[in-house]
Amino acid sequence: MLKSSFREYWPACPCSLDIYSSAIRGAESCVCPMLEPNLTSQQFGSVRCFDADQEIFLQGQLADVFFKVLDGTVRGCRYFSDGKRQVDRFYRSGDIFGFEIDGAYPFTAEAVNPCALTVISAREVRQMAAIDQHLAWQLMSNAMTGMRRAVNHATVLSRRNAVQKVAAFLIEWAGDGDGGNSILLPMTHSDVADYLNLTVETISRSIAKLEQEGLIRLQSPKRINIVNFDALEALI
Repeated sequence: MLKSSFREYWPACPCSLDIYSSAIRGAESCVCPMLEPNLTSQQFGSVRCFDADQEIFLQGQLADVFFKVLDGTVRGCRYFSDGKRQVDRFYRSGDIFGFEIDGAYPFTAEAVNPCALTVISAREVRQMAAIDQHLAWQLMSNAMTGMRRAVNHATVLSRRNAVQKVAAFLIEWAGDGDGGNSILLPMTHSDVADYLNLTVETISRSIAKLEQEGLIRLQSPKRINIVNFDALEALI
């Protein structure tokens, strides 16, 4: 897993955060051939770095490659003709996304914050999976994980009120993390609102209510400490 500091982990990489903008000014992304992480025991693919809010791929685009998150957070979202956006999923370190069977991406992927992704050829992996049972299992496991998360998201959206939805989201995010009570939310309130089908104002009010009730404590605008996990779970 990559460390949060690009400069510390990639001292020779042109994508170090302090020179990231100037190094790739005008470019959509940068390729870092010096890093070639594995999906299985064999090395393939390349690492690409994306800036915050940068598009990774567009809905409907040919799904000829898929991605594994090394560092940072990615949002999968859909844009509608009326200008509205629905965020369907957040991906973070270790997650695989964009592996499709019908040839096109069903959603748009964007970097929430500066992130590094392994870019993998879908065609090559399909060919390898035909003869590599371990790789085939990895792909099936990833698909099952995606289905479980989709069900969890649908369950969150079915909650009766906004506070329950926000509580469920915090528990979900804590469950995907390292198991600690302090969770870092790299996304904006707008991202969370579009994920929970609420307004930004409602997100803020719900977080304030949970803090007033002593269930959470805001350590910073993006870091939340869950004070009473059991009581938070009881809400949902």
